[in-house]
Amino acid sequence: MSPVTLQQQVEQFTVELSTCIQLCKEIRTNVKFASTHHNLDRLQTALEISERSIPETLTNARRRVGSQVERGDGIAITEMHSHIQDLQGSIKPKLRGIAAPGRKPSKHPGFSKLNEAFKPIHKAVLGTISTLSTRILDADRDQGPSHPRPAPAPAPERYPDSAAAAARAEVVISRAEYDELRQYRRSCWLEILHGGRIRYINAHDDDMQTWERPENAFIKDYVRPSRTPSFERTAATRRTSRA
Repeated sequence: MSPVTLQQQVEQFTVELSTCIQLCKEIRTNVKFASTHHNLDRLQTALEISERSIPETLTNARRRVGSQVERGDGIAITEMHSHIQDLQGSIKPKLRGIAAPGRKPSKHPGFSKLNEAFKPIHKAVLGTISTLSTRILDADRDQGPSHPRPAPAPAPERYPDSAAAAARAEVVISRAEYDELRQYRRSCWLEILHGGRIRYINAHDDDMQTWERPENAFIKDYVRPSRTPSFERTAATRRTSRA
């Protein structure tokens, strides 16, 4: 198994953020509070800003110091693992508990505390990327022109003949194409029958579930005897009936 990279960890962190954002939306739909909770607005905004800014920060760091920042080092990998656990342990489960259907709404659900708990997590992720970039630059300075980096040794043959032929048949796609495919998958939803009601599960992350039919999405309808399921983009407004 290949070692995990910082790029992969940032992608995982971003997926966790997307799940938290979806839970905030479900809370607005499923939970009826006695008053408007502006703290929920602030928390969702902070999550959405983090979802955009953290991948951008890693991209900008790559432009400054090279692709090594995407691979990371032992320190950055350990730190990022801790940040992911913090998000999974302190933010996501509490939002999931509040969003649970049938839960009696509390006058003080704790959105303000969740927001305060998330701020240092977001700041710590940015700090991990920043300090990694600094270590890479410092290492380059230590090498200096009088200590050029040794040329890498030729890579050994990784595949037997049959495997090599299969590897040569693989299709290589660009980063932009990969991001486009991943975004498409995040736009796909599966329609299932749950407790006699239709429920929607995200094809990219099955933790993202909702009773409301997603808008501007590709939806694979629940299998019925007279209908072949297929992904169809929903209209901009919620449909009141299905064909």
